[in-house]
Amino acid sequence: MPALFACTPTCNINSVPTSELHYIASEADRLVRSSNTVVVLGIWSHFSTFPIAVYMQRLKSTCRAVLRLLDRAPNTLVVIRTGNLRTMTFMFAMTNSDWKPQGLDGFRDDDQQQLVLVIAGHGALSHVQRAERSPVLVLTALVVNLDVAVAAAPTAIPGKFQIQTQIKNSDVKYLREGKSFFFWRSSEVSDQHKLSVNWCEMEIRAGKWRKFSACRLKYTAIFLFLVVSAVFFLQRNINVLKFQNKTTPTTPVPNHQHINCSHQQLSPEERRLLDSIAWPETPRLPVPISLNMTSDPAHSTFTILPVRAGGQWHVGDELEALIQIGDFQGRPKQFGGDFLVARLHDPELLAGVAGRVVDHLNGSYTAVFPLLWEGRAQVEVILVHSSEAITVLHRLNREHPGRMAFNSLFRSGSVSETTVCNVCLPPDQPLCNYTDLHTGEPWFCYKPRNLGCDTRINHFREDVKRVLMAKEEILFLRGVNMKVFICASGSNIAVLPKEQGQPEVKSSTVKPEPAGYYYQGAWQALGGATIRQFNNASAISQCLTDKVVHMYGDSTIRQWFEHLSRVLPDLKGFNLHSTKQCGPFIAVDIARNIMVKFHCHAPPIRSTISSFDLRYIANELDRLVGGSNTVVVFTIWAHFGTYPVEVYIRRLQSIRRAVLRLLDRAPDTLVVIRTGNPKALNLDVALINSDWYSLQRDKVLRAMFKGLNVRLVDAWDMVLAHHLPHDLHPPPPIIKNMIDVLLSYICPPKK
Repeated sequence: MPALFACTPTCNINSVPTSELHYIASEADRLVRSSNTVVVLGIWSHFSTFPIAVYMQRLKSTCRAVLRLLDRAPNTLVVIRTGNLRTMTFMFAMTNSDWKPQGLDGFRDDDQQQLVLVIAGHGALSHVQRAERSPVLVLTALVVNLDVAVAAAPTAIPGKFQIQTQIKNSDVKYLREGKSFFFWRSSEVSDQHKLSVNWCEMEIRAGKWRKFSACRLKYTAIFLFLVVSAVFFLQRNINVLKFQNKTTPTTPVPNHQHINCSHQQLSPEERRLLDSIAWPETPRLPVPISLNMTSDPAHSTFTILPVRAGGQWHVGDELEALIQIGDFQGRPKQFGGDFLVARLHDPELLAGVAGRVVDHLNGSYTAVFPLLWEGRAQVEVILVHSSEAITVLHRLNREHPGRMAFNSLFRSGSVSETTVCNVCLPPDQPLCNYTDLHTGEPWFCYKPRNLGCDTRINHFREDVKRVLMAKEEILFLRGVNMKVFICASGSNIAVLPKEQGQPEVKSSTVKPEPAGYYYQGAWQALGGATIRQFNNASAISQCLTDKVVHMYGDSTIRQWFEHLSRVLPDLKGFNLHSTKQCGPFIAVDIARNIMVKFHCHAPPIRSTISSFDLRYIANELDRLVGGSNTVVVFTIWAHFGTYPVEVYIRRLQSIRRAVLRLLDRAPDTLVVIRTGNPKALNLDVALINSDWYSLQRDKVLRAMFKGLNVRLVDAWDMVLAHHLPHDLHPPPPIIKNMIDVLLSYICPPKK
């Protein structure tokens, strides 16, 4: 039962990091949960030095957010804590006099909205009947000395509640299992204050009072005087209140503001990145398409080249295999552009390393491997896609970036509509612009006919549109010309121990080298950190003690959260009633002060999720304070396959800027990035999430974060080098090795 507390701007605690200043309205808009959620807010004591118009404007924005929350989740319990009287000194009275207790006039029954303010004093109980129509519970603390009045709404789940009220401290604790509590209030409700306690108990059964005890009212005359003064002050200042109707990102945009994701002007950096991943051009496909002149793994072969200096293979040498691609008629191809992957492995030693493939642009390729272990080694080469298939994949992203359809449900009361959404939409009808104000990330939905843009409820994917030309599907035949092994005779070699004085051999044509290799099933890094083995829960828990691990991304990073939750018996998850795919998820180990959190990234995420839970990674990073006890882990790649690479580049640019800001304010923060990985392919997967798409984005990600103080978990090499089949969600032995790499970054071996 976690209780989350956040301070708002104007909070005058000694100092608050700017990344932790959160407006109540913004926080309320981030909530999704319903009957299991209690929201407690108080905002009054830090506004006394401002004109009343400032305070009322803040209340209005908070009220609108509460209304939106109750509209999408009517069973949410909202509790409002009002102001109270305090001991006065001259200096305190000048800034926070009891003459200026701010009211909650923003929360009224206006416009048929079911919100209510319960006034303190003898009349409090008379308002219970009115409160029974309201989903908002108001805890009134504007009393003298120890006088307390409490009212509650019947929408609360029947059961026992105990409300503890500390005058001048006013800490409200709802002791009920299975509830999530969100506290937004001023600094005087901090647990640091040690003041006397006054208890008031109540029991709610089926929305009716069974027991209500309140302390005896004192100083009624003073209280009434304060109420009359406050009302008089509000009336005198109400005319200065001017609310501005600002355009929000949820308003319809004219067609000329539509962002076309295919024809934006490129920055110099974007041009350099695109040039760095340029793929060899291939001849135009014949019409109609025939397999005869396309790449055929059955008519392709590879040969291991002899040792450069003659003799035998030794650890430290470099092995090269020459690959020749043929077509379905058995003729050698005369141009490049095929997508090949290769690995060197020994099944008995559970050893393996990924090779680097060089395209000679004439139908031949070279796979290069470092020899890292003594014993047997076997070369494997896989044709992932023919060059002709690459031509189709490239065309699809350029001409049909919207072939993966997304929808959103809009709802207000009993009226609901569903419309199409995407990064880029033809502006042939009114659009709702959900472009993020902070990152500039575009997202649009067609405007519902009868509802406003601010009634959007969720986000989900639809079917994939097959937009292939005639017979193009024959280029993506699993087991025929897609993800098929190329056979060769004599693919095994014997590797001897490294000779004394043997010079180190490095390739002059292949860079970079592999990130690491497997030996006896454990991942060993090359040219980087020493990887420790965390083989039991005790070692993992010891490493994570006093750490908060924030995970952002897709389901491939959610696997890490699930792995830690599974192997650590003391890491207890809290049920936030969130979706199984996107979260958010939280798991804590109270004894060791460990917290692990996961949240999926924002659109184009391909999962069903509430629109209020869509979070851009850059924005989440900007909310972190950071520090030596903070670990940030993210990945973002698998859901961008259908878009031009420019869309992915711009998303990474916004994340990189946020990472730089985080490391600038908290240099000790550890930032870890998980790369993409190869996967099993069929026709439908290949058209939206091909390994070729993943490879292109993997290259961009590495270039984007090169030189920054971040760490990489090279999932591409770790999946490619392993003996288990490729999978979007790698099997447990690979995930265990990935977690070992992560933990080795968090807890490096002592020198």
